[in-house]
Amino acid sequence: KQNGVADTENAGLAKGWAAPELNDAGWTDAKAMFDFGTVLGVKGGGVFWLRKTVDLPPESVGRSFRLYLGYMTEQYDKTYFNGVEIGHTGDKPPYYYSAHRSYTVPVTLPKAGRNVIAMRLVRHDPRGGLNVNSRLLGLPVSISALPDEQWKVKAEREFPVLSAEVLAARPPLNRSEASKTSTTLYNGMIHPLIPYAFRGAIWYQGENNTQTAASSKQYVRLLPAMIADWRAQWGQGDFPFYLVQLANYKPANRNHEDHTWAFMRESQLRIQQTVPNTGMAVIIDLGDANDIHPINKQDVGKRLALLARAKTYGEKGLVYQSPLYKSANVEGGKIRVRFDTGGSPLIVGKKTGLDPVVPTPQAKLDWFEISGADGKWAWADAVIDGDSVVLSSPEVASPVTLIVDERESDGIFENPPPPVFKS
Repeated sequence: KQNGVADTENAGLAKGWAAPELNDAGWTDAKAMFDFGTVLGVKGGGVFWLRKTVDLPPESVGRSFRLYLGYMTEQYDKTYFNGVEIGHTGDKPPYYYSAHRSYTVPVTLPKAGRNVIAMRLVRHDPRGGLNVNSRLLGLPVSISALPDEQWKVKAEREFPVLSAEVLAARPPLNRSEASKTSTTLYNGMIHPLIPYAFRGAIWYQGENNTQTAASSKQYVRLLPAMIADWRAQWGQGDFPFYLVQLANYKPANRNHEDHTWAFMRESQLRIQQTVPNTGMAVIIDLGDANDIHPINKQDVGKRLALLARAKTYGEKGLVYQSPLYKSANVEGGKIRVRFDTGGSPLIVGKKTGLDPVVPTPQAKLDWFEISGADGKWAWADAVIDGDSVVLSSPEVASPVTLIVDERESDGIFENPPPPVFKS
């Protein structure tokens, strides 16, 4: 309150910003997914309004439905449908920190034709925004009739950017560090379970271990040590342990700034390849550039279930893993990279929401790089050929299959010693 970052009265509501008849033509257009810093150019947080006009068919009249608005991580809201509040999330943790917004639109509100969703969001830094697209809103329309991802956005007021002196004077949030104290999570949440029998474990974690290249690479020793310890503590042998590789997060870029996440995914792959009775679900296509906790958990669960069905319960004929690198060899001015496809053909495809992957054979196969002996990398033209991807580039006349960068060759990935625990 002293520094102007507390919420005040609902000024936007008083101005009619929730009303369906409001002319919002002068508001800023934003396409989900978006954040306020990028769309509105704000430097700090603030109080923001979002509006979306949707057309509903006549059969929506007199029908109640649930409106799904995603997690709105670290922001709280009041949400209106045709000018009437249908739900809100308060400003006290833990209720708003990562709560899934799911509000009931009562039978009296839907109209045939034009309807308006309006939200008032409070966020304390500019990274907030909206991550859910119209396909996931839960509107009572067919997929083909859903509107596009456009929203109208306006700031009710901005919070000032706090100075270094103000930030330093804030009370320490020691409670938020409790989970990082040695043994806290294990003693509180794992050890009490040890007397109980179970069939196996699934593991989805790793984002906090991507702070540096070294911490990402250390994961190839840390997680196997934990797996070995758990197996020793339960005394059930090498029970199945299936992990989830990190999803895509942050906007895609080609400057390799997020290489620590690549090292982490490499660590997770090595664990699957070296630790007995493990498997890995790849979800690089299920992430959310603006949310480190992507909302599509259903497909993650399906991919983990395929691992369990095939590897633990012995079902035959299932494609239960993503393509894995097998080998590479130079063919003239090209490199052929072969994959273990698990029995499914390689494709270029598109994944949208909960829909199945749709093949897009005319789309470009992207994100491969090749290099010559000089170590200068170039983005490659990539073509699928059976179980292989053939790579070439006019910038690389004589590509090679292996380059060791001495700056990154710290030995962590080279034959990590297997951890041994005894109960």
